[in-house]
Amino acid sequence: MDKKITVKIELMGSIVSKVKKPKPSWELSEGITIKEVLTKKFGFKAGDLKYFITNINEKSVEKDTVLNDGDTLKVFMMIGGG
Repeated sequence: MDKKITVKIELMGSIVSKVKKPKPSWELSEGITIKEVLTKKFGFKAGDLKYFITNINEKSVEKDTVLNDGDTLKVFMMIGGG
């Protein structure tokens, strides 16, 4: 049986509108990475992840980072301008 962790996930800005059922807290399998959450749980394409900025507990992290019980994941879309 998979051990479960609980993670708070905050999608910011325009990313929110791309998710059908956003919820504040997720029960996930232990050992899951940010990339897996974004592609498997939220349905984002792997190629689109390069445009996302990810933070865990207010620290910038890479998308291959493993989530831990009690983490808060925040996902932002990069913004360009001229």
